[in-house]
This record gives sequence, structure tokens and C-alpha cells, in this order.
Amino acid sequence: MNLTEEQIKRGFWYYDPRREFPPECVTRLDEHKGGERLNIACTQLPVHASEQRAIVKQWCEALPNLTAVRYLWFSSRVSQEMFEAVSRMSALEGLYIKWSGIKTMASITSLTNLKAFHLGTSGSLENIDALSKMSDLLILELENLKKIRKLDPIATLTQLQGLKVEGSMETTQVVDTLAPLSQLTGLRYLFLANLKTRDKTLRPLTSLRALETLHTAWWYPDEEFRMLRDALPNLKHGNPVERRSDGI
Repeated sequence: MNLTEEQIKRGFWYYDPRREFPPECVTRLDEHKGGERLNIACTQLPVHASEQRAIVKQWCEALPNLTAVRYLWFSSRVSQEMFEAVSRMSALEGLYIKWSGIKTMASITSLTNLKAFHLGTSGSLENIDALSKMSDLLILELENLKKIRKLDPIATLTQLQGLKVEGSMETTQVVDTLAPLSQLTGLRYLFLANLKTRDKTLRPLTSLRALETLHTAWWYPDEEFRMLRDALPNLKHGNPVERRSDGI
């Protein structure tokens, strides 16, 4: 997977309608006309609950058989049932989930061809341990996973070129330390928007010599940023936000 300059600056999954990335949403299975890209919004619909369940059931039955689909977006809430169905899509190379109600992602290890994964707001997710077995991932984006405090499973993903671990606009993501990221020496972009660490240091990032883009907040002392500038010769892009003085 060759990243473009725009993807290095903005992230792999950034919205780009010029290249239909993502394509238009579909709600019902019969709206899908084939192709390698599919964008589904099949929950939170203004329909009777029984009709909603029927639509979801139809997708869950069909997804494992959509072998032409390489990139899949979910633009509405994903249930555990739907996540399990997606995990049987063995040809999938990219998966984007805007938000979910999943409690476990254990079945994701079945997606042996997956190269890019985005998981948005998922307040019930109990751990990210399964990611440690996804050694072929090149892109990983985790957003607003409020129960997740340890990033250790990510340390094994040494093929990663892009990583996001972020909070939301309203909620700060708090993790123990960035130390597990020090192993990811092939990273080209790293986004840590609205994320704090309990050890209050960016020092683990000094080993990321291939890094070209870093987005983080000014939670850290000035000397931490000076240390990064000195250690990361390839760093070209960044967007640290306004300094905040409140503690964790």
C-alpha cells in the first residue's frame, strides 16, 4: 500500500469525494450494485424496529458472500452481530467503522488480508488485545475508545505506516503511556489528537525516525516538543492545538 502525500498529511481514511472515497451510502442490500467499495448505513433508520432488524439480518447473512468487496465503510452504528459477519469477509483489505456497540473485537483476527482499519467511538469495547495478532496492518485508527488505557497490543504491529489514537471533540482519551509506540519505527504519520498520557511524556516517539506527520495537543512541556524536533529529521507536517493547563 503506497501512501500519497495527502494521506500522509491527513490520514488514510480522509474524506475525498473526488475519488469516491467513500462511495455513496446504501441502506438495503438490493441497493448494492457490486464493486470493490461499499459504504453501508443500515441502522438508526426511521423505520419500525422489526423492519430495522430485518435489514440488519439481511446484511449479516450477505456480507460474508460479498467476495468482491475490498474496502467497507459503516456510516452508522455497528452491532456485535454485524461485526462478527464482517469478520468472515476474508478478502477485505480495508474496514472503516464510524461507531459501534461492540464489546469484543476478537474475531477480527480472521481478516488475514486486512491492511487498513478504523474503529470509531466504541464505549463498550473492553480491550484491543486481538490487534496484537494483526501483524500485516499498515494503517490503524482508533478513536474515542474510553475503556482502553493500555496500548501494548499495538507494539507488535511493526509494519504500521499510519496510526491514530485519539479522543473525540468532547472527550479526552487517556492512556498510561506511549511507550509501546516506540517499536513502530516505520510510522510515517501519527495522530494523537485530544489524547493524554499518564506519564506525561512524548519521549517514546523519538525512535520514530521515519515520521513525517505528527498531530498532538500541547499537553506536554515545551522541552518535550524541542526533543522531538531534534530527534525526528523527517518531520514535515504537524498541527498541535492550543495549550491546555488542566491536568489528567
